Order: sequence, then structure tokens, then C-alpha cells
Amino acid sequence: METSLLYISSRVAVIKINDGSKYNTKQEYRLVVSGNELSNTISPIINEIRTTDKVITPLYNLKPNTEYTVCVYTYDSDATCANKSNSTAPLSVIAFRTKYETETLNVKSFGAFGDGVHDDTAAISAAIMCAAKDSRVLIPEGKYFTHGLFLKSGLKLEIARGAEIILTTKAEDIPILPAVTPYYDESDDRILSSWEGNPLSTRAAALTAIGADNVLIYGEGVINGQASYDNWWTFDKNHFTVGRPKLLYFLNCNCLTLIGLTLKDSPSWTIHPQNCDKLSIYCTEVQNPKDSPNTDGLDPECVTNTKIMGMHFSLGDDCIAIKSSKIYLANRYGKTTSDMIISNCLMEYGHGAVTVGSEIAGGVFNVTVKDCIFHDTDRGLRIKTRRGRGEKSVIDAVSFENIEMKHVLAPFTINEFYFCDPDGHTPYVQDKNPAPVDYRTPTIKRLSFKNIDAVDAEYCASYFLGLPEKPIEEVSMENITVTFAENAKAGDAIMADGIDKVCKAGIIAENVKHISKKNVVIDGKLVD
Repeated sequence: METSLLYISSRVAVIKINDGSKYNTKQEYRLVVSGNELSNTISPIINEIRTTDKVITPLYNLKPNTEYTVCVYTYDSDATCANKSNSTAPLSVIAFRTKYETETLNVKSFGAFGDGVHDDTAAISAAIMCAAKDSRVLIPEGKYFTHGLFLKSGLKLEIARGAEIILTTKAEDIPILPAVTPYYDESDDRILSSWEGNPLSTRAAALTAIGADNVLIYGEGVINGQASYDNWWTFDKNHFTVGRPKLLYFLNCNCLTLIGLTLKDSPSWTIHPQNCDKLSIYCTEVQNPKDSPNTDGLDPECVTNTKIMGMHFSLGDDCIAIKSSKIYLANRYGKTTSDMIISNCLMEYGHGAVTVGSEIAGGVFNVTVKDCIFHDTDRGLRIKTRRGRGEKSVIDAVSFENIEMKHVLAPFTINEFYFCDPDGHTPYVQDKNPAPVDYRTPTIKRLSFKNIDAVDAEYCASYFLGLPEKPIEEVSMENITVTFAENAKAGDAIMADGIDKVCKAGIIAENVKHISKKNVVIDGKLVD
């Protein structure tokens, strides 16, 4: 068995235990973490016993500038240190050296109360602004009431176990991010905020980073948006001047890493990175109620070189919704979403486990979703778009492989008649007859589904509905098994006008140029 190092900083590392599992490991493992603290000559040896049952595992509370060896044993092993005196050999060994750190700035030293009553925004902000290169801002155990925090380049922010950042529910106390700020000479302007793919003003997030590079946010703490139907979730999203806050909003950032944390009760989208490069998210947990509106877990919009690993979603909308803005921003900036890996994640509840769309006017390229588990979502692998997304809206080289689904109502859906936006039910969007191909017409090219097992589906195995004027080009299905629940009920596999409810249907495909099927079995029958 191999164990690999995914990320390393001064206080945290992320490892992957490759035992052939997807989210949880086949068994619980015993980790013997031994370190040699190079800066401490008096008591340099560190020896700790930890356990894990996750494929992607963070190692917190490490010491800076220290050489570590991590030995992985079975849980019942008697190993207590990383040396040859143990009675059993480790299953795998990995070694690394943590990075240098200058100082720790504890927010309580700056006046934060951490009692959940006092407003700690100013104290935490002061610590962030005072942080020097290679330092750490520490939010220790406690409840920290805030009205939004802003991050900066080079920041390492640890939200420790027992710490909870609580966002106020009073809209007037949260700063507004204006949609557009014009340049003085009127030569250009700058986008500072967006709502569902368009430049619109919103309230700032619990954590906001704009133009910040080399940022690390990590820990075992909680960020709580406090949203409910008593406040944000009664907000009319179709009639507003300032949008609800996200929980985390990252705009124009490079090399941003998020490790751990529990994010809960978000006012709207939970994590929204936009126009970012080199984004990495490991082992973050998103918890929103099943009936919460527009509380997507993660909405990467116009991002490149992205890694999403070991996340757990339990919520009321799409778990991951991959986006690239609407047509105005796509034409203005020409940003795409590309080169993304999603792996070893658990998606529960919600409308879609992994969704591409619908705001994808800039295009989506080279996305791989693998080694994930989908439980009790309406749809598994979901692509949604519509006329009006534009000629730059090209989806290509998107693959899903090694996926386990349980009680996913419609495992595979592609819908080019998605009825979103104010004009979503108009004849232009919903007419099933061919429309002229012009600058508004989107394109779907190559999609691949491989090594996927779906148990207890209800509506259908797959529903592919392309545009008659520009059909879906290629869908490849290999080693796919779908079985239906015995008490399955009929429902809407896709969200489009004039589509009948279905129950225990096989592969429904319309306006698709080519579908290749190899070893596709639906309810025990091989599909040619």
C-alpha cells in the first residue's frame, strides 16, 4: 500500500492513503507520527499516535521546520514509534519536512473575546493586517462573532479545533462588495462581486479574498453563516439590489489552499472561487440543510489548475457546480474553467452531486471526476446549459470514472434546455425545434463515463437532451451498471419544459450524434 504526500506547510500536511478506497478507507489505520524538531536541541524527538479512516487525511498540529516520518499500520497494531523495535512492519512510510515559520499571532492578543457576544471583527482583522511573511494567524478555541473578514496575500490562517467564526445575520452590518468600480480615466473598470454569473453587488462573505496570492486557510474549526428561514433563506433572489453573502468568496486569487474546516448554514453559495488559478481544497466539510435554497457547496467559476480532494457535502442544492460565468462576463474577460481534478469526495443529498453549469458561457475543459461516492442526490453526473450561453460555451474533455452511487434518482443527465433565468421558459430557450446557430449557441463535445456502479436509481439510467440545431457530439459509456429501486417512483430527470416524468427508464437520448456503449448493464440487461 502506498501513502503519498499531497500538501505540506509549516503546521499542516495532507496525505493520501492509497488502499483502493474512495472516501473512507477499507479499515481504520494507526498512524505513528515521529518528528525531529531541528530548531530544538534539548528535546528534539516528537512521537505521536493518531488514527484515520479517510483516504485523504490532514495532519494538524505539526511543528515548523521539523523532519517527520509517518508510518501507517493497521489499527490493531502495537506500534508506538517509527523504528525497527515494533513487532510488525508498517504498511507504508512517508517522510517530509515542514516549512519555516517566524511567529504566531493569536487573535486574542489583539483583543478578540471569542465569547460569541462581542464583535471580534476588528481584533481578527488587526491580526491579519499585522501578519508578516511566514507567520501564522491563530484563531484558538472560542466563538468569534464577526461581520465579515478580508484576507491578504501570504496569509496563513489557522481556525483551530473548537473555534467557530460566526457571521452576523444583520445585512446592514456586512460590507457591500460593489459589482463594478470604474477607473478614474474611464479606460476600464473592475469587477468586485457577482451573482450567478453576472456582475452584481453582494454582501461580503464570512471570509473574502480579492487579489490575494499564496493564501492558506486551514484547521479543525467551524465557519457558521447562521442562515435560516428566519433570515437569509427568505431572500427573494429575483428582486434585489444587493445579493446575499457567500460563506467563502475568493476573487482573482492565485495559489490559494483550503484544508479542513466545517462550513455550515451558508446564506447562499458556500465556497465561491472566481477567476482563480492553482486552487486546492482538501477535506473540507460542507453542511447545509436539505431544504436550504441556493446553498451550493462549491461553485468554482472561471478557475484553472484546481484540485478538490476528500471533501464531504451534505446540503440542499448542487454539491459541486462547475461554472464559467454568463455571456457578458465571458465575452468581456474570456475566462474559462479548465484543468480540474475532483477525487475521493462524498456527496450527499442535493440536486446534483457534480454539476457542470448552468452559467458556463466561458466554457469548461479538461475536468476529471474520479473515485467519488454519491448518496441520495437527485442527479449524479449533471450537465445543464441552454440557448443563450453563447458560442464560447464549449464543454469538452469531461470525464467521470470510478464512481459509486446509491439512491441517486437519475445517475447521468445532460440537459440543454435548462429553464433557468427570467427568460428560461420562453420559446427561444424551450422550443424543441431547431433554432438558428449563432453567437448565442452553446456546444457540448466529448463526455466520458467509465467504471460507475449506480444502485437504487428511480427515474432513469440516463437522460441526454441536446439541441436539435447543434447536437451533443460524443458520449462514451464503459463498464456502467445501473439497478433500480424496487419501489421507484416517477419524477423529473431533467428540468426542462414539456418533458414527461419517467420511472425505471433506461438510456433516453435525443439530439446526440454518437453514443458508444461498452459493457453497459441496466437492471441486469446488457445494453447494446
